[in-house]
Amino acid sequence: MNIIGRFDSFTRTKRSLFAFGAEPVSTPEMPTSFIKFRYAGQVYNVVDGELDSFCQSAFFSARQHRLPFAHGFLLYDPRRRELHDPCEAVATVNPTPFKLIAQPPTPVDAFDWVLSGWFESRFLGLKASGDLPALEVAALDCEEGTQQARFVVERVMNYFPEIVDHLGQDVARRVAGSKLVCQAMREGLGVDFQRAYAAFESGVSREANSGARFIAVLRNHLGTAGQSPVEDGDLYRFMAQNNFAFRRPEWLGPNGGGGSFSAAALA
Repeated sequence: MNIIGRFDSFTRTKRSLFAFGAEPVSTPEMPTSFIKFRYAGQVYNVVDGELDSFCQSAFFSARQHRLPFAHGFLLYDPRRRELHDPCEAVATVNPTPFKLIAQPPTPVDAFDWVLSGWFESRFLGLKASGDLPALEVAALDCEEGTQQARFVVERVMNYFPEIVDHLGQDVARRVAGSKLVCQAMREGLGVDFQRAYAAFESGVSREANSGARFIAVLRNHLGTAGQSPVEDGDLYRFMAQNNFAFRRPEWLGPNGGGGSFSAAALA
């Protein structure tokens, strides 16, 4: 859910939200006028800005393939009690969520869109219907080229623990057994990902922080499917060399994921 408005002090608003009990979600790629948080099982985006500016931002996001589904453009004006639906997400009597408004230009984009659809289905309470099931099959069954493998690896490291936590083991198993992810993890990190996931799944129910556990299991499986480009399990170095950032750096522990890089090194 997106909440847009003008705030006298956005910093004070943030502090009040977190003091109230909202759980912040790390978004290092977003400007300071944007925050994301969870509360009572729901995810919220709060934007300090004008509605017209938000609509313009949404338009350019669509041009850059960041908003693949029609419902991403739904806007409700509570003062006028008007619903804006430019892509006809709810135009029918029985609207179906996850109507694609474009086709993914690359397999990595398709994977991103599937991840977006899964989490929106979970946190917005939408049925995973429409174009999402077919998109999932096409994305996960794709074998990506070596040059793109590192991008899939980054998505796995940043989002797989949350797939387990929030989407469940059925979805996690589909990801772990997919051609796209298995090939990318093999080529990008030298990891037999199905084997690594089996080790991760065997203990996830007994581990409070599955993100930290996933990183630990991943490090232990480097080189199980070929030579790994990562020395001494230093996943920070892999991310830094590829200009990636960890969404949850605390998952890597106090030693920077097994290497000498610190969080400040990626700032």
